[in-house]
Amino acid sequence: MEKEQQENPQKKKNIWDLISGIAFVGIGGYRIYTHFFTDEILSNLRLFFAVAFIGFGIYSLYKYSK
Repeated sequence: MEKEQQENPQKKKNIWDLISGIAFVGIGGYRIYTHFFTDEILSNLRLFFAVAFIGFGIYSLYKYSK
């Protein structure tokens, strides 16, 4: 029984992956929302960063859930 636990230890989940993932998805989603559904016009670079924030947030949430 002890050998099974030693061979396959549970990794401790990093809470900061969860927090950063939610924050990045929220910030990026808000920027995309304001560009398409309000009168605010964002430059292409800011749109790129918003999509990158969402991508990094999804990656952080994936790392947390893994």
